[in-house]
Amino acid sequence: MEYYLFFVFYVFLILFFLYLYIKISNKYNIWRIYDSINNREVVQSAGILITLLLPLFFLITYCVNPVLQNTINQMAPRPIVFIFGIILLGIVSLYDDIKSIDFRYRLGIQLLVAFASLSLFFFPITNFFPIKVEQLIIIAIIIFIINTTNFYDGLDGMLNINTLFVCLTVLIVSYYEQQFFISTIIAIALIPIIIILLPFNFPIAKIFMGDSGSIVIGYAMSIILLDLFINKLYWIAAVIYFVPSADVTFTLIKKMYKKINPWERLFDYIFLIPLIKFKQNHTVVTLPFLICNLINLFLVIVSYKIKISELLIINIVIGIVFLIYCSNQRFFVKKK
Repeated sequence: MEYYLFFVFYVFLILFFLYLYIKISNKYNIWRIYDSINNREVVQSAGILITLLLPLFFLITYCVNPVLQNTINQMAPRPIVFIFGIILLGIVSLYDDIKSIDFRYRLGIQLLVAFASLSLFFFPITNFFPIKVEQLIIIAIIIFIINTTNFYDGLDGMLNINTLFVCLTVLIVSYYEQQFFISTIIAIALIPIIIILLPFNFPIAKIFMGDSGSIVIGYAMSIILLDLFINKLYWIAAVIYFVPSADVTFTLIKKMYKKINPWERLFDYIFLIPLIKFKQNHTVVTLPFLICNLINLFLVIVSYKIKISELLIINIVIGIVFLIYCSNQRFFVKKK
């Protein structure tokens, strides 16, 4: 009962911090940026709330429930490292929102956090890779997911919709597997924040998450995906983040083929084609993306009901259809 009361307190705390953040921004005209698409000023870097609230949630969760604390310790050798990663990435990203940081320094901080995050996992994870190779792969995955999530924060609501889908999927998996995962805690912590922020970010953004939101969410997302994989939920890990990872991978390969630096900000991702090339508004992409995620969530439930995990290949097909839709907008919407 005490934990439920804490969760209610946590929700009210999110609302209070968001209200306070917006109030201070409006009163002192700080943390604001001009949205040229909607011709309005919006509050930026609201993602810092995630940096403040996720560590609080994990610390209290870890401290108030001895049984849960023991469960967490059995699944992750040093769970405090996750909190360290959130805080460090959040602070650096907030500074980057205010005053741009050279990508090499940002990458250096991300590598530091990814390397420290190795202590979140028990090795060996597989039977066919040496431990050092496994560790390098995990570092690469964390860096890739962090930056992919950051890239996918380019449209109103896009990041929040994807994050909510991932977290709800984790809760559904935990329910049907009758098992508590590290990713379950992360999902429970993120869902109320995302639900509260979503109306302010979709369909027309009144606030921007900024790097302080997308980078931290990306780090949390990487731990979720790795946790699912380690627990042998391969199909789930493969499908819940398929669209962003496929889009960014394809774009990076295309850049390297054209001998363009991967870190060049050319806004050439597939999901941005309707805006950049065909001058459409954000909802032309985000609404179909929302529908795809709802269908995928339904398919996850059905796959557990009929006990056929291979059914989730349909999620990948839906993701491919969505990317084809974005890349061929001229067949769906008249060019302005």
